[in-house]
Amino acid sequence: MRIAGKSHTEAKSSGQRTFYDYFKRREAADQDVSFVLQINPSGGGTPDGEHDLEQWFFVHKGKARFVVDGEEVIAGPGDLVYVPRNTTHRHEELGDEPAELLVIDHWPMDSENQLGWE
Repeated sequence: MRIAGKSHTEAKSSGQRTFYDYFKRREAADQDVSFVLQINPSGGGTPDGEHDLEQWFFVHKGKARFVVDGEEVIAGPGDLVYVPRNTTHRHEELGDEPAELLVIDHWPMDSENQLGWE
């Protein structure tokens, strides 16, 4: 049994974003879900991308603009944004504070992305 919050790895920086990984899929390929706390500075974000998995972005702090399959939404604390598998999406942080997003990734049984993020 693993306890959430006890299994996180050290923060790693990717550009200006910081990630805290909980229950990383690549550490246990039999898992079908992972949780990542992503902290993005104001103005930061991600380019267009798509993955063979489902994603949920829970906005804990800050505000972000999400574009999912061409549809734009502004999300703030308490909002949850769903991205279906293989759907083009991106997000950009808004406002003066960093945004904290809890990212939940789910790999369906037939996903071609067997190991998660590499």
